[in-house]
Amino acid sequence: MQTVLSRTLRILTPAVLGLLAFSVTPLTSEELPHTGAQVVIWVPDNWSQQGNEDSLMIMDPDQEVFVTFAHMGDYDLTRALELLEEELAGFIEEARSDDQGRRGQLNGMDVFQMSGSGKIKGSEVRLWIRILETPNRHAFLAVGVVPVSRIERHGETVRRILDAIRPL
Repeated sequence: MQTVLSRTLRILTPAVLGLLAFSVTPLTSEELPHTGAQVVIWVPDNWSQQGNEDSLMIMDPDQEVFVTFAHMGDYDLTRALELLEEELAGFIEEARSDDQGRRGQLNGMDVFQMSGSGKIKGSEVRLWIRILETPNRHAFLAVGVVPVSRIERHGETVRRILDAIRPL
């Protein structure tokens, strides 16, 4: 059975590898509502987007940095973590977490968050991961990926995008 996360990462992997086959349109800064998950996502100026009702990927203008979002249905943190681990293993080499993750609150929603690093095609990347329990008790996954060479330029923006997810 193909999961939402699998579909998201199938969109994501070619973008990471620079094999984008779709046209992307730069946007002005905006907030995008996700009615299924009942959340709002902030998209910075000039970032492009691609997605459908279940998943979304936004990329910086140079298409080097991305954040992907996936609506995972009914909230089950254990299952969401299992799916995350399985899917990341498909394109992140030598993945390591900075910690065991932590639970907390993000804009009034329960969240499990962690950070880590790994490699994509031999290049070091930083990862920021959020799994939120949305107002309708669904799981919503957000993963930010920044090449280490771009941390200074984009790291704070990716963290702002992740921290700006809020209830609809």
